[in-house]
Amino acid sequence: MAAKPAVTKRKVFYLSGFDPRGAGYYHRLYRDESAKHAALSTAEITTGKRSKDGNHVRWQVDYKNAKHKVATDYSFLVWDDIVRKHWNKTTPRFVFEAIKTYAHYIFTGAFKRGLFTSWPPAFSYIYPFFALLLILAGSIFAGFGIYNFLAPHNQILAIVAAPLFSLSLIYIANRILQKSLAYWMIKLFIFSLKYIRSECGELDERITEFAGIIAREIAENEYDEILIIGHSTGALIINPLLANLLQEFKIDAGKIKVMTLGHCIPLMSFLPEAESFREDLRFLAKTNLHWLDVTAATDNVCFAYTGPFVGICENENKNLKSVSARLHKFYDKERYSKIKKNRFLCHFLYIMSGERITDYNYFEITAAEKTLEARFANIETAIPLDKFKLGRKK
Repeated sequence: MAAKPAVTKRKVFYLSGFDPRGAGYYHRLYRDESAKHAALSTAEITTGKRSKDGNHVRWQVDYKNAKHKVATDYSFLVWDDIVRKHWNKTTPRFVFEAIKTYAHYIFTGAFKRGLFTSWPPAFSYIYPFFALLLILAGSIFAGFGIYNFLAPHNQILAIVAAPLFSLSLIYIANRILQKSLAYWMIKLFIFSLKYIRSECGELDERITEFAGIIAREIAENEYDEILIIGHSTGALIINPLLANLLQEFKIDAGKIKVMTLGHCIPLMSFLPEAESFREDLRFLAKTNLHWLDVTAATDNVCFAYTGPFVGICENENKNLKSVSARLHKFYDKERYSKIKKNRFLCHFLYIMSGERITDYNYFEITAAEKTLEARFANIETAIPLDKFKLGRKK
């Protein structure tokens, strides 16, 4: 069989997750991490400066090794401005929104379905809520304790000191949680429910805009490979984007390729209101899109090895392949044992360079000469892990 021609010209569209950090952060990350990878390999990778492309941002990536030169036009599809609008501050209103949102996930059964599908991400999403409740309850009880201790000696001091002590505890705990992944997760939960309830029309408009940008790029330019990448929450909104692109813009599925990284699709698909979202998934499951779904067992924020259609429909797309990023191969054992304790970092390793050359490498995929399907043709499909499932095992 003749070898597939090498890519010399590639287009990448990147969708970030629910992240208030914008194109500047992701451009620096790509530039710095691609340089680290180049230092490990025999390739040269040059990341150009950012330039505005309407409301979005793009940059050029030039790759060169002993046999090949590849030019990649890399577009960062901007929606971090929408994220910042929903980046609620920790106020009483935020606490109320959190309680209301988590109650909905619990009482509609969406959380239970997620828990039985894969408990690590379900736990990662629920623990921040209970941490928040524990802080509130603990601070109130501590305040009562201070009051009961001081009241017999000085009633006025007790009345003043008790609420001040409670508020001080809440303030300190709040500062600690703001530096952790906890509040990020709560804000993502609140946003996800709002989006599914059609309370975030601006994102629907932005997704339609994304589809138009991609369709126009396909019509006006010739590329050897067009790759659409969704990372984290970007792997959620990539689904309505793809459905829009194929159904409304009539783009041939064979002209694009898809890569989802660290997906958390059940976060939306298991909600009872998400019928439109589920319809998009059912449609995509019947396409012939070349789709690589990449997750990792140590990424506790993603639904590892389940595939994008888990719990919704059977996958009929023979061109979809779920693989493990095998993050443990990125580093030596001692270094990795430290890194995997940082759940936030683990969720971003997909778009970073490790300290070793591995089968999965973001910069080889987005910048080098091999096509997506050729690169992973001989990589085994990842099988869902029984240890991540609750309930009766088959």
